[in-house]
Amino acid sequence: MEKKDYTEKNRQAWNEASLKHRQARSKKGDPILQDGFLDLDETIISYLREFGRVEGARVVNLCCNDGRETISLKRMGAEECFGFDISDEAIKTAMDLSRKTGVECKFIRSDVYDIDPGKFPPSDLAFISAGALSWLGDLDGLFQIVTGLLEKGGRLLIYEIHPVAWLLEEAPPENPLQISGSYFKDGPVITQGALDYVGNEDYDGLVNYSFDHTIGEILTSLIRAGMKIEEFRELPGDVSAVFSHLEKMEVRLPLSYILCAKKEG
Repeated sequence: MEKKDYTEKNRQAWNEASLKHRQARSKKGDPILQDGFLDLDETIISYLREFGRVEGARVVNLCCNDGRETISLKRMGAEECFGFDISDEAIKTAMDLSRKTGVECKFIRSDVYDIDPGKFPPSDLAFISAGALSWLGDLDGLFQIVTGLLEKGGRLLIYEIHPVAWLLEEAPPENPLQISGSYFKDGPVITQGALDYVGNEDYDGLVNYSFDHTIGEILTSLIRAGMKIEEFRELPGDVSAVFSHLEKMEVRLPLSYILCAKKEG
């Protein structure tokens, strides 16, 4: 299959899931509608405030899903925010949330590989958050787009699930540290299952394709794209809520990471 075949299948799967998310949140109330609410965890909020990455900045949020984090970044003081996502339904929700909250963000429905950086003003900060990279098989192509979207000296901030954590995804409750699968994989992981992490509805989902990248692959692709790695923090906290049961174990593992890279030249 070609790259566009994978992304198109994933677009359809996430359209399906986004409708489920919208329904689930409409039933239990949506905190993003509360004035000043930030749909970001304390780890990344503290990091952004400590290093002054957001206030007054032009920010681009890639794989923004339904825009909750994009809206949060604007609430943290960003001057202008652009959110891109491949899902039609996710972008519809993002636009609706922007209208309802009165937080002005620009949301664009696009495959990340189809973004034309020349159509957007250069950004100070590009943000990619938990779970996004696993849906993108071509890291070199992704980071070339990111480089094009950033101004000289602009930064990319990635707050992601650590690849090591995925080795424990299928561990049984009686042995949560039982490794399954391999850290090194060739080709996509093919799944046909539910993607509803909001309402946790179990439905017969569409086929989707994900990719397990190693830390080395991520760093190397960034360097090839002309980025300078400024900081790489491995963290014991779980950004995904998938591995929260591992946070308090005596054996501490890297469950997430923050990576900051700067565009040079």
